[in-house]
Amino acid sequence: MVKYNLKDNSWCIDKFAQKEHWVPCYLKRHFFARMSSAQQSEGMNSYVQGYFKGTMTLFKFVKQYEKAIARRREKEAEAEFRTCTKLPQLSSHHPMEEHAGKMYTMRVFDIFKKHFTSSISLSAKEEAIEGEVCKFLVGTFKIPIEERCVVVYDSSKEEVQCGCHLFEFMGALCKHALKVLHIEDYDAIPSKYILFRWTKEASTGMSFDSLRNTPECSTTRSLWRLWQANSAMMSLACSSQEACVAAMRMLQGFCDSFSTKLPNSNEGGFGESTHPTQSTVESRYKTHKHMKVPLPAISRGRPKSKGLEKHPMEECKGKRKNRCSKCGCVRHNKTKCELTNRNCQTESIRGEDTLDGALSDM
Repeated sequence: MVKYNLKDNSWCIDKFAQKEHWVPCYLKRHFFARMSSAQQSEGMNSYVQGYFKGTMTLFKFVKQYEKAIARRREKEAEAEFRTCTKLPQLSSHHPMEEHAGKMYTMRVFDIFKKHFTSSISLSAKEEAIEGEVCKFLVGTFKIPIEERCVVVYDSSKEEVQCGCHLFEFMGALCKHALKVLHIEDYDAIPSKYILFRWTKEASTGMSFDSLRNTPECSTTRSLWRLWQANSAMMSLACSSQEACVAAMRMLQGFCDSFSTKLPNSNEGGFGESTHPTQSTVESRYKTHKHMKVPLPAISRGRPKSKGLEKHPMEECKGKRKNRCSKCGCVRHNKTKCELTNRNCQTESIRGEDTLDGALSDM
């Protein structure tokens, strides 16, 4: 405003007064899940462009919308399956990284691992001490001390605050804060800095710690323990083919042994079955035969037109036929038209007669 002499412009004055609502540096103190103001809309636009186009009818739009939603949910299910079955790949044997691998999902753990790996090569200098509050200047060795990031650590409250405000903006500790926790000899991330939405328990919508002291939720607590044991079993069974076969035998034997002990559970559960020699796992497989096959993976770009379903009224219409621009017939084009060939022959004959007359005059 000073450079271009806009200090008296009313529009610039109004926007500058509202800079806390649109300048990125002011938004770091608020939680946005690490997304900028336009990143969410841009991401949805790029995702939607692979399924829709401007000339699409309303019928096709509804069909493609259902496919887009199904594909989105399928990716979410795949990510949840990888989180439950695969073990995180650790870059070190530090207990803090192991604790993060147990708590966070695979996607959030990859982000945490990048910050944790970067924190190892940082330099931290303790500048001032006021009681139990310490101030650290954290940064790379190439950056001068006065330009490094300021991290304040309170040992009494076990709180750490970084000047980059990554935790307030995303919900995960930055590399500067992790460096300070490493200096203070922490073996796990403090519970106050682990958001529930980034943990593996967020998909179920409940935490075991919240149900530990509630006697009326014994059934829910038992189901949660069973789900944790099942997740641990799946992680071990996926290590090798022999372990997978052994786990399947144990699970099948457990279902067969309990099928005769629990009455009134014929449909989709334990108990007596219409096929006594058939295992419960196989009977469940038959009951879910109506389930649809997942959609195939979609490559980059717009889907092929042959994959789009047409409206019944559009299927009745025949394919458009090209017409000849000379005679208007639909059986041929301009290059194969007889009228064009006749005109060409006539012009060639006239040219030969003219040439013969010119030669005779000479």
